[in-house]
Amino acid sequence: MWAYSKDTGWQPIEDFVEAAKAKDSERKWEECGFNSYADFAYGDRETLRMTVMRRRRPGPIVKPMLSLDEPPVPPPMEAKPPNADYNFIVVIQFGGSLDKIALKTLPDLLQLLSEIAPLAEGAKTTLKPGMSLHA
Repeated sequence: MWAYSKDTGWQPIEDFVEAAKAKDSERKWEECGFNSYADFAYGDRETLRMTVMRRRRPGPIVKPMLSLDEPPVPPPMEAKPPNADYNFIVVIQFGGSLDKIALKTLPDLLQLLSEIAPLAEGAKTTLKPGMSLHA
């Protein structure tokens, strides 16, 4: 997996999606805090395709009612997961392989897509539909 920033460029990082303990891919994405479905996809599955996964928005916070008899108990401190700073993941499908790129900000995402999108515009394939690994 890669991290990308328009300011610092490319850096290899641990693939936190694959490290998730869930067995199916949808659960892995959810366990990492991302939508389990694509928010945006562009390109052709047979040649070059980009899929953007966005961090899930947290739901409303429910505050428990405080009893006058008991002192308030602070919520337990949770360790910040290593992927908490990343808000987007772009999955690039190039032929039969998938590569994931983690991004922190919308400007980083837009820069990356502007660099890759022209490659997918006129994508042609010599494969017949039944020959794809993903058909």
